[in-house]
Amino acid sequence: MPHQAIYQYRFSVFTATYNRGQNLYSLFNDLCNQTYKNFEWVVVNDGSTDNTDSIIQSFIATKKLNITYINQAKNGGKHNAWREALKAFKGRYIITADDDDPFLNNALEIHNKYWKQLESDKEYDSFWEVRTRCIYPNGEIIGRPLPAPYFDSNYIDVNFKYKNNVEMVGSRKVEVLRNEASVPKFHFEENCSNFPEALRWIRAAKAYKTRFVPDVTRIYRPNPDGLTVVAAPNKKSKYNTLIWGGVYVVGKQEVTHQVDTYNVCKANYSCWIHLCPTQRKSFTL
Repeated sequence: MPHQAIYQYRFSVFTATYNRGQNLYSLFNDLCNQTYKNFEWVVVNDGSTDNTDSIIQSFIATKKLNITYINQAKNGGKHNAWREALKAFKGRYIITADDDDPFLNNALEIHNKYWKQLESDKEYDSFWEVRTRCIYPNGEIIGRPLPAPYFDSNYIDVNFKYKNNVEMVGSRKVEVLRNEASVPKFHFEENCSNFPEALRWIRAAKAYKTRFVPDVTRIYRPNPDGLTVVAAPNKKSKYNTLIWGGVYVVGKQEVTHQVDTYNVCKANYSCWIHLCPTQRKSFTL
């Protein structure tokens, strides 16, 4: 049986946004229309310079949702947005809702159904996450089928053994997000727009399982202007490339806590600079 703890909400829905205030109207409506209502919306405005703040304030004024608003004075990247949100979450399970992808009206109801099943299972403590599927706007399921429609495994095996590294929607235990899957301090973080979430999920997968289910809860639209993407040749995009490049190397080693992110990045940098020698003068470690 699960450990009993007191949570103010069943779910905390997390959104980090930067200079895309107009996108938030659609997500706000999606959340207002959720068939399952026991949740809060934790929104981090990551130093936006557009009208994001006034838009979120207008949402709060409607009192249609329980909104926890974190308004950061400067743009610090999604990794810092995560850190601030992790301090604020009052839900038992955390689910991310991006500001650019439709969030289906029964998304929380579906996740709640599977968590209720797990809570009545003696193996509850060995799980940290439920993952649902995404579809493209044309209705096509993203990614190949897993060995079974309902599949208990972990992020490492699904990505590296079954080679199904695709967009899914995870709802996660808040305690694991604050511990095994927390956002660490890392080299170059002031120059990055995000810390690879994949590396956090891999670390959690060393200790816990995930229940993968076939239900669809989100429509995924690839967005070249997303929060974690910075267009080349911006220096920040080069650092992002280095950090992300290390994920594959670290994942292959099944991520022990002894892996030195700095050395992984240096190794990846060597490959990158070999391919892009013209950048050698403008970008050094």
